[in-house]
Amino acid sequence: MHGYQGLLLLGGYAAAVACLSLGVRWQDRAAAHQDPRRRTWARFSYAAAGLLASATTYYWFSLAWNPVVLALLVGGGSALLAWWIWWRGFAQLRWMDRLAAGGRAQYYHGRLHDRPAFGLLPGAGRARQPDDPGAGFEAAISLRTQGIDVLGVQYLHLQPPADQVEPWRGTLAKLSDLDGTFAMVQVRTPEIPTLIIRPRSGQERHESHGTDAGPINPLDDARYTRNMTGAIRPSKATETVAFNGEFGKWFEVQAADPQLAARALTPQVRRALLADPWFRLGDVVFSDGVVWTTRWGRLTETRLFDASRRLTALAALLPSGIWADDTFATALRAADTSAEGWGSDTARRPHRRTLVDAVNERRTIALRTPVSAGGLVTRLILALAIAGLGGYMATDAIFGWSEPTQAARDTLDAIALAVFGAGMVLLAYLMVRPLYATRRAAAAPRRSSRA
Repeated sequence: MHGYQGLLLLGGYAAAVACLSLGVRWQDRAAAHQDPRRRTWARFSYAAAGLLASATTYYWFSLAWNPVVLALLVGGGSALLAWWIWWRGFAQLRWMDRLAAGGRAQYYHGRLHDRPAFGLLPGAGRARQPDDPGAGFEAAISLRTQGIDVLGVQYLHLQPPADQVEPWRGTLAKLSDLDGTFAMVQVRTPEIPTLIIRPRSGQERHESHGTDAGPINPLDDARYTRNMTGAIRPSKATETVAFNGEFGKWFEVQAADPQLAARALTPQVRRALLADPWFRLGDVVFSDGVVWTTRWGRLTETRLFDASRRLTALAALLPSGIWADDTFATALRAADTSAEGWGSDTARRPHRRTLVDAVNERRTIALRTPVSAGGLVTRLILALAIAGLGGYMATDAIFGWSEPTQAARDTLDAIALAVFGAGMVLLAYLMVRPLYATRRAAAAPRRSSRA
């Protein structure tokens, strides 16, 4: 790669970032002033940013790849994908069998006639009773821990009714299984009128609060949109309940009984919702005797226990007067919802502090949304690859890694490659820094504001 080629790559990515920043600026002004012309300019800027980034990446790959290396990468990537699809199914069956073998959990298969004794099942995007013939799912597991009943359901975004599973298993089902699998975690509660706590996206905050909405985080908005693509909605009608302050900016509340919603969401509950970034990634719904949330991806042991303990902790903060069952209120107060204590009376795998836990603890302090194990590994691999390539280019002029071609380069080529490599190292640092920094994120609720 010659120096001018490195400058072309750096200029192409810089132009893409500039177009993206310009589009965000125009979008913010359009939301603040309700100007459709600026919104149109923002869309053109986003399109230009995508085209510039794609064209620059294509140009980069055309310089670097040769047919043999490309064939090895494609073949190896296909084999790795096949192994990953097999492993995630095997791992799921293994932890479900372990919980069920302990006698405190029961496993349900979507193609069999058994159904959970409580909770809700998905059906055409709506929550349905377990005995509803229109309900369908892939797998489910119910368990009882510390006096609280928990149900985890895995389903497809295009999940058919139970009596149409076999004919439906075609190409569409396989594609949906790869990218359209969702997990629904529920905690059993006494029945109360439907209450939905929905986080607002950055675009919604800008449209409702204008310049006071604060900066947005496109990655968080993308994760929330992905989680809600196949989310399950309650079947009962609700109306919007307005809340003021920081909570009203970051969350929207819909309820069948607005007065009950006002009593349930006390200042303590609202502060807890604002303080935990996990609640900004999906809706929390109280309806039909359960509280549930939905996430994109398969139902894992970590997701089942983590989501259920957070939902239980939230239910414990609600005033005990809204629960008709005093026994349930007592069980809530006695439940240990810490990461180490929750589920300790089941056959779950003993909780061990991992790198993901350490990263998410620091991100919670900074009011950043938690990352999954897969997301953390992907980000670290990309950062290491970019940092390695950038370090190679930045130090090539000093150590002469690419001898003898280095001797043929002129001074301008060496300087251009060094600048480009230093920029890649800086990009890798910016990718890793949000994983450990504890300074409060800009796109987060204010700590000092009242709920």
